[in-house]
Amino acid sequence: MPHLRRGLVLGLISILLFSCSRQAGLETGATPTPANGIPLTGLPDISTLREPSILVGYLQTGSEAVFRSTNSDVVGDSLLMASPAQGTSWGVWGFANTIGATGCLVDYNGVDDAASYFAIADFDKGRWEVAGPVPGPQQELTIDKPGYTSPGGNIYIAMIAWDGASITADQLTLFADIAPFKSDIDNSGGYTSLALVNGRPAISYYDDTDHDLKFVRALDAFGQSWGTPLTLDSAGDTGQYTSLEVIGGIPMIAYYDFTNQDLRFIRASDEDGSAWESPLTLDGSGTQSGEFPWLTEVNGRPSIAYYDVNGPALRFIRASDAMGDSWGSPVDVDTDGNTGQEPCLAVIDGLPMISYRKGSAGELRIVRALDADGATWDTPLVLLAGNNTGFGSVLMTVAGNPAVAWYDLTDSDLRFQRAQTSTGSFWFGSVTLDGQEDDAGTYATMGIFEGTPMIVYHKGIMGDLRMVWANDAEGTSWTNPVLLDESSVIVGKYNSLADINGEPAVSYWDQTNGRLLYMWGLSER
Repeated sequence: MPHLRRGLVLGLISILLFSCSRQAGLETGATPTPANGIPLTGLPDISTLREPSILVGYLQTGSEAVFRSTNSDVVGDSLLMASPAQGTSWGVWGFANTIGATGCLVDYNGVDDAASYFAIADFDKGRWEVAGPVPGPQQELTIDKPGYTSPGGNIYIAMIAWDGASITADQLTLFADIAPFKSDIDNSGGYTSLALVNGRPAISYYDDTDHDLKFVRALDAFGQSWGTPLTLDSAGDTGQYTSLEVIGGIPMIAYYDFTNQDLRFIRASDEDGSAWESPLTLDGSGTQSGEFPWLTEVNGRPSIAYYDVNGPALRFIRASDAMGDSWGSPVDVDTDGNTGQEPCLAVIDGLPMISYRKGSAGELRIVRALDADGATWDTPLVLLAGNNTGFGSVLMTVAGNPAVAWYDLTDSDLRFQRAQTSTGSFWFGSVTLDGQEDDAGTYATMGIFEGTPMIVYHKGIMGDLRMVWANDAEGTSWTNPVLLDESSVIVGKYNSLADINGEPAVSYWDQTNGRLLYMWGLSER
């Protein structure tokens, strides 16, 4: 199986250790033994670094040092280490969730590279392993010993200036070598929605056994292990069509309450999604008001596009505040016949835009707001007319212009189409991406990876999960379909694609076995 070697980016979560700051006061405790001819005065004793107290990411700026000498200075995003004659100035950086770590690339510059040293904490030997002096402006440190990882799962790297040298640390990037993998998360999992929540993958989904809305977050940066699922709403049969989005750093979910036939919204009380507020009913105007909700941030506030059967109409609603604690009135965007099914909301070129299906005419439609808030909307554009087209459309920006992928029921294939302009006024012709067999392209989801669009979808006649990836940024040509999962008779429905720390990952449902599944590392499949 192919492996991945790339710098994976996570946010800084915490820099707290033993109730100490990264400023003065860290130079207490045992003094490490001199190495490579330089004293390691003030560097933290290895014994104090064994616990999993520091939670940091795979990419850090110099300013994010968890320890530093009192004669070092933070300058913007960098750390300046100016050493005195026959003395040192230093910084220490810590990385957590170091699964598969193979090396660390350090970007720095200095007045005297001949006095630049690096050190890695060796927990087997109980000391700092020092290398140097080494020249700048970049060094790659090899992480090839089990002892370089603490019992708590952390790696610590120090940079040291010696004897009058002045060195500036700009950035440290940890590399990992991780094979693609699949995780089995729960014994239920329809209507999945995947997002990166405070540095870790998280999924909202519908428990089709207990008929509840649930949320689960991984215990690591990639999703190899997962926490215990949380039940967020259990009043009646609720939690269908979940849409998870992180807005203002807080995870939020829009969903449909089947029992009351209402549109609902719920947000977390913290950045991890470990605690949640009470659900809000946003549209309870009648029967089946709130199907197919799609949650997106619009001009700084959570906003939702959805289908109202009563109209029937395509509707849009935007919060009155950044946290979604209060909401405005719904706006009817399109009321032309039975229209508005399966909408997808995106902000493109500064304005909200929605792709959706007009069921009564079998059309794929696009509509664009006339203002950044989505208060007023333009006349809808019929992108493709036909007997049965536009199912499950997904809309996003591709190479600067709106693009949409969808399932065409008439020809039973997956299609993609991109606009010629950023406003979506004119469009290129559609491209058939999988037409090899019948029923290819349901439950499509799309993302941009390495600058090109990728689509993951379900192929109904085969009952499997598949992927296609464009060969160019515009999506004019595509790879042949790639099989991702055929592990059961029917697998791959309700899938959701997201960038999880530099790699495409997907959550999906195994209908045959009733399992919530997750796969990471699609680019290497």
